[in-house]
Amino acid sequence: MKILDSSVIISIFRKQEKNHKKALKIFTSDQKFLIPEYVITEVLTVLKMREGLNTANKCYDFISNTKDIEIEPIENIVFNKALTYFSQNKNNLSFIDTILLVLSKENQIELISFDKDLEKAIKHS
Repeated sequence: MKILDSSVIISIFRKQEKNHKKALKIFTSDQKFLIPEYVITEVLTVLKMREGLNTANKCYDFISNTKDIEIEPIENIVFNKALTYFSQNKNNLSFIDTILLVLSKENQIELISFDKDLEKAIKHS
């Protein structure tokens, strides 16, 4: 199982993204994916704003109907650890990216992202 950042999912639904083909390859691999609820809210917001409601709805249908995708609610323990990490680190990570990083570390699950700041944080964690 691998955790997916919003950048990967958005790249699937935006053909003009530079990582579009790379994102498609990730989903054609024989993997199971974990997508936290926070990531879904971020993805749907970005897609609605940049591509329209129809694309956002297609994305939600894809996420909710793909058997190899598990939607993960964020537990208070992970949220609180992420909040502590976020408040103590002077990096460029958003709070959602911090949650992903902590979730990945806590559960020892690989995190896939196309976000340079998050990729850097993954390497240094």
